[in-house]
Amino acid sequence: MVAGPDVSAQTSPPAATPLPDTLSAAVEEEETVFYTSDRITYDIGDSTLVLTGNAVLKYDNITLKAGEVRFNTLTEMLTADRLPDSVGVAPEANLEPTLEDSEGTLVGARMQYSLKTRRGRILDGRTQYEEGFFEGRQLRIENENSLHIHIGSYTTCDRPEHRHYWLKVGKAKILRDDKAILKNVTAYVYGVPVFYLPFYILPLKRGRHSGFTVPTYGSGVTEGTYIRNLGCYWAASDYWDLRLTGDVESARGFLLKPYLRYAKAGRTNGSVGGSYQSSFGLKPTGWDIAANHWQELRPDLKVRGQAQFASRLSFVHGTTRGNDPTRLQSSLRSSFSLDKNWDQKSLNLSVSESSPTGKPVRPTTSLSFRLPSRPLFAPPQRRRTGGMPDFGASRNTDKRLWYQSILLGYNGSLRDQKQSTGTRQDIVNQFNGSSQQTAGGWFHFGPQGSYSETWFRQTGKGFDRQNAYNVGVQANTTLYGLFRTRIGRLQDVRHVMTPSVSFSQAGPRNASRSASFGLSNILQARTEHEDKTQKFDLLFVNLSSAYNFKAKTRPWSDINASVRVPANKVNVDGNLTYDLYRPVVQTFRRPWLKTASLNTSINLTGERSASTETFAGAFSSAQNVGSTGFGGSGSYGSDRFDENFDRIKGPWSVSLSHRYSVGRVKPDTSFSTSSHVVSALNRFDLDSLTGLFGLSNPVTAKWRVEHAFNYDVRRKTIVSHSFNFHRSLHCWELYFRWTPTGFNKGIYFRINIIAIPEIKIEQQRSSN
Repeated sequence: MVAGPDVSAQTSPPAATPLPDTLSAAVEEEETVFYTSDRITYDIGDSTLVLTGNAVLKYDNITLKAGEVRFNTLTEMLTADRLPDSVGVAPEANLEPTLEDSEGTLVGARMQYSLKTRRGRILDGRTQYEEGFFEGRQLRIENENSLHIHIGSYTTCDRPEHRHYWLKVGKAKILRDDKAILKNVTAYVYGVPVFYLPFYILPLKRGRHSGFTVPTYGSGVTEGTYIRNLGCYWAASDYWDLRLTGDVESARGFLLKPYLRYAKAGRTNGSVGGSYQSSFGLKPTGWDIAANHWQELRPDLKVRGQAQFASRLSFVHGTTRGNDPTRLQSSLRSSFSLDKNWDQKSLNLSVSESSPTGKPVRPTTSLSFRLPSRPLFAPPQRRRTGGMPDFGASRNTDKRLWYQSILLGYNGSLRDQKQSTGTRQDIVNQFNGSSQQTAGGWFHFGPQGSYSETWFRQTGKGFDRQNAYNVGVQANTTLYGLFRTRIGRLQDVRHVMTPSVSFSQAGPRNASRSASFGLSNILQARTEHEDKTQKFDLLFVNLSSAYNFKAKTRPWSDINASVRVPANKVNVDGNLTYDLYRPVVQTFRRPWLKTASLNTSINLTGERSASTETFAGAFSSAQNVGSTGFGGSGSYGSDRFDENFDRIKGPWSVSLSHRYSVGRVKPDTSFSTSSHVVSALNRFDLDSLTGLFGLSNPVTAKWRVEHAFNYDVRRKTIVSHSFNFHRSLHCWELYFRWTPTGFNKGIYFRINIIAIPEIKIEQQRSSN
């Protein structure tokens, strides 16, 4: 049906009233068209309702506004226009055609929209998604979630009179809450074309999204001039994604690197990746494949596996970028395991293979069973009679007999493995026992022990056995001292002292016997003010040492003392080491101070005002697509530089640290400084800093600065020193890093679009 306004409310009544029945038949029975305007007419011959001046028409979740709206009741076609000035409609009533729905707003010079098919066309139209603006000579609405643009543009700059940049597109397809596919893209910066792309995928949703990766370039001795990480990332769904990148190296050729991830929360996850290298003549020079998989078949049954294959191990080393060469893997490894758990018991079957040459070798197979420690004499459970608890049983479940605290556990395994001289099969049985006892309610002690038996058969040696044991006991107690001070707010000071001692012995192979001693001290305070009580720690002091019964010389180890003063913004830690022996002759004597160290740190953060903007640049939330996290905030590129300094919780923060340590080799010699380092990390925005002094700062507004400094006082050298500068330039951002000294001495400059960080200009020069 059609509902119009009361005739008395109209400046000019409709030409024909009441409205004909054909109008109500043109729409579904349960839906209604609401409309209002300064003048309403109805052409019976054309079956067209004409709304003129402040025209508003609502249908379902759609609202159409314009200077004039025409509605054909037979075809259900809407036409909206902005009338020429000659018509005589007041300027404030001659609205620009605007189509609104629950997903957004479309504006244009002329609109046509079908209520029946939900399709339409807009001339000289524009719309906004998130922070981006789309414009086009013609916009075509395919459905509620799809919009096509012919000859248009895209930008995140919200200054239409002076765009800082825009992307000119030949065609574009916008999928709401997903992405925009742009074709024939030309990027303009201040009206100057800077580059062209045949297509570009623009994400319109947060989290993982498809797009191009951020390439890097440079040169090296082995690879020559190169461009790396050139490709794209496809977030296909919430369950899997694909990254396809490649490197071009003048000395080696092409390197293709696909990487696929998949995951389903709590059930399965894994990845498959690899690389393929060829010369510029397309002759293959190497390849490798790596995969891993984890899956929960049932809540108590899980499988996991990994595999790695390569044409040769040296190829894997040559394509591992940025790793420490000393930590490169020495072989290709593959493994598979199955884990079964039930009633706190576990069974594990695993098969693994390690090949230094890449050729198949005999895998190592193992089967292990674990029975966790449990009471040897479990406390009695409350019985149930006829489905009801026995309320006559004792309710004191906390008080247990001493033997009910005895715990026993078992671990067993079978293993078949290949060695350099043959094969070896092992059967290992290990039993563990422990108990925690309390005497008199204040003295705690716990004996523990383990025994293992290994049966093995080895090529050329036949059958043999080995056994090993380890027994020990540890004891401790806690003593309290309370001092009533009643000084100001300070009411009480409590001293908590915990002495402890332990003894252990192992054998028969690698026999050992030792004892260790410790004394923990905590000084606490309680204050009262305005009926509020607070308790906090004042000081921690710990002492420890040990005695080795098997040592022929220096059985006593050094006495270590640590002191810590906890505070909210200031931390003080000290460590002292005392030697109990004379140098050279190694005879026992009274303790003498051998080393001492003091670490002090101060951390201050300014309070953020309501107007202070959040410090977060375009790269501050970047997530490497190679990580295992899914669904979080992130981008499809990975920044080469760590720029987390943007994440400042206040307008400024100051972090100062001081590390000082001394030592000596003889008790009668003076101390020498072994380490003395001063560090500082200061982060602030210049606007707040100059505001503290009441200065006007039009130049420094919106600048954020980080200063890091590390100075070795002993060597009188600057270990590291850097300045980081960041400034928001409306829809762009500028980042500049200057490292005047240290290993990374040099500069790095970048200016990029905040919404599209891939569009950037960057330059780096360093001593490396």
